Amino acid sequence: MKEALHKYVDLTVTIREMSTPQLSEVPGAAAYREKLLQNFLRIGEISRRNVYLLERYFFPVINADRILTSEETEALQSFLREMLDDQKMENQDLPLILRVTRRLLEDARRKNDPDAHVRALDVFISASYMIIEMTARFADCSDSCARFSEEGIAAAREMLACLEPERFSALSLKSRELVLINSSYAHSLYLIPSLKEDETKKEELLVLLQRSNALKDDAFYVEQTPGYDWRLHDYITLQYLTNLTDFNNRYAFSKEQLDLIYTFSERYYTLYQSDPKLFGRYAPYEDVLRAVARNRYLTGHTDVTAYRQTLLNIINMTGRDEFSFYENTMLFSCPVEYILTLDPEHLSPEDGARITSFYKDMTAYLHRMPKLGNLTFLLTDLTHVINTFVEVEGGVGFERFCLDLLACVHPPTYVHALSVADIARVLTKNLYYLQPELLSKIPGYPDAEAMADFAWHAGLCHDYGKLFLVETIITYGRNLFDEEFEWIRAHPQIGARMLSKFRQTKCYAPVALGHHRWYNGKLGYPDIPTPEDSPFGILVELVTCADCIDAATDDVGRSYKRGKMLEDVAKEIENGVGSQYALFLMPLLQHETVFEELQHILSVGRDENYLHTYKTLAKVMKVI
Repeated sequence: MKEALHKYVDLTVTIREMSTPQLSEVPGAAAYREKLLQNFLRIGEISRRNVYLLERYFFPVINADRILTSEETEALQSFLREMLDDQKMENQDLPLILRVTRRLLEDARRKNDPDAHVRALDVFISASYMIIEMTARFADCSDSCARFSEEGIAAAREMLACLEPERFSALSLKSRELVLINSSYAHSLYLIPSLKEDETKKEELLVLLQRSNALKDDAFYVEQTPGYDWRLHDYITLQYLTNLTDFNNRYAFSKEQLDLIYTFSERYYTLYQSDPKLFGRYAPYEDVLRAVARNRYLTGHTDVTAYRQTLLNIINMTGRDEFSFYENTMLFSCPVEYILTLDPEHLSPEDGARITSFYKDMTAYLHRMPKLGNLTFLLTDLTHVINTFVEVEGGVGFERFCLDLLACVHPPTYVHALSVADIARVLTKNLYYLQPELLSKIPGYPDAEAMADFAWHAGLCHDYGKLFLVETIITYGRNLFDEEFEWIRAHPQIGARMLSKFRQTKCYAPVALGHHRWYNGKLGYPDIPTPEDSPFGILVELVTCADCIDAATDDVGRSYKRGKMLEDVAKEIENGVGSQYALFLMPLLQHETVFEELQHILSVGRDENYLHTYKTLAKVMKVI
């Protein structure tokens, strides 16, 4: 079993690398597309091998209602060490990791081994924290984040119960240290969007961290843990307390709570300054300065001008070539913190130019990134950027910015967006000429070109919600779990929410929301209806058809096999008219001119989109 799971990890790493090839691996655009094609065909072969390994060696053990053997326990623990590196904030597959940690915890609860129980709680809490970070991005479209948080908090309470003196002294020294570490780390399980409205949880969170910080002053715990670094423990708990107010106090702590946090943050800063060489190993000075400056600003101990200048200084002093966890955080979070101090409706020209520079620098940095190891936390940073995005006249538009992000984090979805946009344009333009009465209800688009341009942009934006779900999108090496299908099903709602915030893109939100709903409303995503009187209903149907045509005919993607011929796809659509597809699509696809234009898009047009993708990436990376 251990060898089989080790093989699974190797193959999973290979799949992730192959799904986003580096431009240095290919000599040009044509080779880039061919590389992607061959990689995805190979991914199909590897995936079948991985599915077999899981079905043969993994799930029978995970699902067995019995105590694990020592060999099985060791195999699963080894598997975890390879799949999860919580020090580097990297992981290969969080939903799978969570199942392993949950199984080990269930097994430890059955055994009369307190040390094994503490070890199992420790890894489960770490995995819970990371999956909470992931699912918090789309918490308004799924209750997964709240479920994982409650499960993690229950485990944290089990861990903290081990602080009871009699239980604590019965543990090994290593286990005692794990309990102490988790006494502060467990706070992270509370940090979900709903905390903003939960005053009880906020108070519990503050008590938890203050209690952890106070343990250093308790003679019992000091005597029980010889060699434990209590100075570092003090530093870490102060760091966590200081950072509770991130993103301009996003959890809405009260004035009294902010004053308390400020007191701890000043202690944090003083302690860091006492030994920056030591404490700099755990967080760079820039991160310390950002958090302390924020709390001084939130409590009125410094003004907004000084706070903004501190943030700009941090951005300027942060490197841009290590692609580390903290480097990512500084380059994405500091601009967000800066923007949150501004009034988007009354920006000065200087701030407008600065915001534009922020977004351009982020995109350039992302394009240069190597394989995305710490993807979960990178996407969390990007979520904050997206949720606080400000459009500046003459600057970077939201549509363009999100498209650039797709190119960075998942090029196949970027190419898909371009191709769906092109197909939607052709379908809409021809429908305008063939059946103009169908489009007459849509206001503001007086001619075929204007209507086709609208459809092109709507097609471009239709999958923007997938930006929050990239880890799930790139889960190529195994079958998805039920909750992952739930997350995927949320991407239209996420995308519509994103687009509706901005004047230039809100008109595309209905299309993003409805593009997976069947025409008859019975299958697909029937819980996301398009209002019958909506003028955008026809455009939803057109983009839905364009989405299906591209997904079925492209060679690159999740099907791991050669795409279908357009003739076959058109026949499938005709067979689904009246149920999955709108009635007007049959004569549209049967029209000779329409068919020829679609053929052109799926050959020459798609090649041009891959060329565009290659040039977009290569320009920033200076490959060409």
